[in-house]
Order: sequence, then structure tokens, then C-alpha cells
Amino acid sequence: HITEELGDGGPLRSPFFRALERADGALLMIDMDSQVTTRMWCGFENVVIATQGKSLAVATAACDKGHVVTPQPAPVDRGQKDPFGGDGKGQQAQIERQAGFPVERLD
Repeated sequence: HITEELGDGGPLRSPFFRALERADGALLMIDMDSQVTTRMWCGFENVVIATQGKSLAVATAACDKGHVVTPQPAPVDRGQKDPFGGDGKGQQAQIERQAGFPVERLD
């Protein structure tokens, strides 16, 4: 199956790689079992995004709440309208928002 996905050129010539080259960044969604950390294509995506110096956000859900870690303050952190009711205060808001991220999901 991997040959069908890659074609004859290998991973650096795959349609997936070309799409990553055009992306501004990526969002890594971690499921409850953290299976994403064992998937080859997810690892490949993370390496490509990192080596190209692009932004990577990490998201998961725990206790019926969404959690997102971002490299910079998100719009909600900079005081822009938050669809969940907060008003944000830049970098401090980012720190507070990310404090509840369930880091055990990264193991």
C-alpha cells in the first residue's frame, strides 16, 4: 500500500510532501490513545514541518474539554473574539490556556 501512496519517487516526491510544502503549518490532533505518535505519516509530517520552520499546533481533548498548544499566542489570546466566551491577554493568556494541556498524551 505504501508504494501506491508514494508512487515511484519516494516520500520527498509524494503528493503528501508537495502539499506540506505549500502549507503554512500543521495541526497535530492527538487521540485518546495517542496513536498518532506511532503513525509513520504523522511522524513524517512533523519532521517536514519542523525542518521547514513552519508552525505546528498540537490539539487533544480531555475531560470533555479541548486543549491546544500553539507556538505563538492564538487570536483568542490577543483579545480577539473567542467563540467560547474568553477575551484573552496575549502571551500570558497563551500560557494560561496551555497550562491545562494533558501532557501525558505526548508519551
